[in-house]
Amino acid sequence: MPSDSTLLLSVGELNDNKNHKVIIQSLPELPSNVHYVICGRGPLKEQHEQLAKELHVENRLHLLGYRSDVIKIMKSCDIFVFPSKREGLSVALMEAMACGLPCIASRIRGNIDLITQGTNSILCNPNGYMNFVDVIISIDEEIKDKFSKLNIIESKKYSVKQISEKMKKMYLKGDIFHD
Repeated sequence: MPSDSTLLLSVGELNDNKNHKVIIQSLPELPSNVHYVICGRGPLKEQHEQLAKELHVENRLHLLGYRSDVIKIMKSCDIFVFPSKREGLSVALMEAMACGLPCIASRIRGNIDLITQGTNSILCNPNGYMNFVDVIISIDEEIKDKFSKLNIIESKKYSVKQISEKMKKMYLKGDIFHD
C-alpha cells in the first residue's frame, strides 16, 4: 500500500452478521487511496474477495485472517469501521476507541451503548453503504484528532471493572434477558 493510503479497519469473523460487505461495496465510491483491512476469518472470505474483484477494488481489500496483534494493527490504521447488523458490547469497538481511532459503527444495540453520536464517533445505518461512504469521506484530520482524544477518555468508562459491575447488575435485575 502507498504511504498516503487511508486505512479502514474492521475486526471480526467474516460472516453475514458482521456485514463487511457494506464497506467493500463502498470502496468504489471512495478515493482510490482508501484501503479496507479486515482482521478475522470465516465462511464469507471467498465471497468478499469475489465481490471486491467484481467491483474492481480487489487491490484495496486486505483480508488478514486471524491476528493476535490487533492492537498493533489498530494503531497503524486511520479509521475503525464496524458495520455489524447485530452486536453485544463489542470488545473490538472498545479497543479501537481505546487506541484513539475515529470509529464509524452501525446504529444497533451494543454500539449505541458505547458511542455518543458525533461526539466520540459516528453511527450509521448498517443497510446502506452510501451512508458509510458519506461519513468516511467527511472524516478529516481535525475530526480524527478530536475523536482520538475523546475516545481515549470514553473508553475508560468501559474498563473490565466497569463492565463487570454493569453485567453483574444486569444479571441480578434480570435485564440481560430483554432486548
